[in-house]
Order: sequence, then structure tokens, then C-alpha cells
Amino acid sequence: LIAGGSVAEGYYQMPEKTATDFVTDPDTGRVWFATGDVGELSSAGVLKIIDRKKDLVKLVSGEYISLGKIESTLALCSYLTSILA
Repeated sequence: LIAGGSVAEGYYQMPEKTATDFVTDPDTGRVWFATGDVGELSSAGVLKIIDRKKDLVKLVSGEYISLGKIESTLALCSYLTSILA
């Protein structure tokens, strides 16, 4: 889950999808977005993304793109290998 000023409060004109992917904290009113990422928290308090529920994301333009395709391209960059390890 993520929240903050740069995170949307829902999908435009899609109340059913918004109800599925966005959660409002009843105590604070803060809206949280369920990203679909699967993570594990280390004993040091570091969050590591280890998987995701779905591989496709929809861009603002409406195009769907595979995150695996992006990751495989970024893996070719020697500066990012430790991030993708």
C-alpha cells in the first residue's frame, strides 16, 4: 500500500475499480492505493519488493505495458543491476 500527496484518490469515472484498489483509513481519512506488489520486511526494517500480483500496468495514455519487459531492459544497465538483484 502507498499513500501521499502524489497518489491519486481513485480512478477517473471508475468507482468499482476504485473500491477494489483504494482503501480509506477510517481513523485518518488517508487514502491508500494497493499497488499489487508483494514485499517482505527485513529485520532492519527495509522493504524489498519480491513479486507482484499482476505484470501489466496501464499507462496514462491507455496503453498496457508489461513490467517484466521494462525490468529486462533495465537489467542491461550496469548502474541498475543491484536494484534488480
